[in-house]
Amino acid sequence: MDGIKNFGLGVVVLTCIVSIANAAPCDRMKVALAPKQNAELSGAVAGQLGSPSARILRTYHLGNWYMYNVTTPLADGNLVFFRGDPSTHHYVTVWSGAGGRTPQSELRNWARANAPGIPEALAKCFAFTAAGQR
Repeated sequence: MDGIKNFGLGVVVLTCIVSIANAAPCDRMKVALAPKQNAELSGAVAGQLGSPSARILRTYHLGNWYMYNVTTPLADGNLVFFRGDPSTHHYVTVWSGAGGRTPQSELRNWARANAPGIPEALAKCFAFTAAGQR
């Protein structure tokens, strides 16, 4: 009977390990914004980008870092990085464009170079997102 219990426990542990390994790098950082909060942050981001409007499609948060996937009338697919609350801090950098053919290691290097101090997990999330693997 102990062998069956140990086998069952082993299956559970292996299933958990496989689930963690297959998790997207952004899964733990996604934040759902309430509509009012999204509207306020979208306005703050639009102002900083010099755009008449912006809409935050996705929000990622780690420590005091934020990455917003933003669409504006000027460009779709902007990833805007903040170190601190966007209502009180200016953005650090913006990624615009497609990175689908760029290796994720190069995208992570771009994030480290253009957003000094970015947490490694958020740099990985950026690379995954910019490569179009959301």
